Amino acid sequence: MKKDKKIALIIMFIVGLILIMVAIEYDNNTTAEKIRNEREKIEARLEAVKAKDSIENKKE
Repeated sequence: MKKDKKIALIIMFIVGLILIMVAIEYDNNTTAEKIRNEREKIEARLEAVKAKDSIENKKE
């Protein structure tokens, strides 16, 4: 009976570690996606500012 409890405990520990690793990987992917989206927004704003600046320089 003790051997069965040890095996069950080891299996639960391994499953717990796997779940933690999956959660960390999901969090990393989510963070990377957020950073990518923010970068795209910033680049779009930068292009708009550059275009506006270019138009203003041509007027002068």
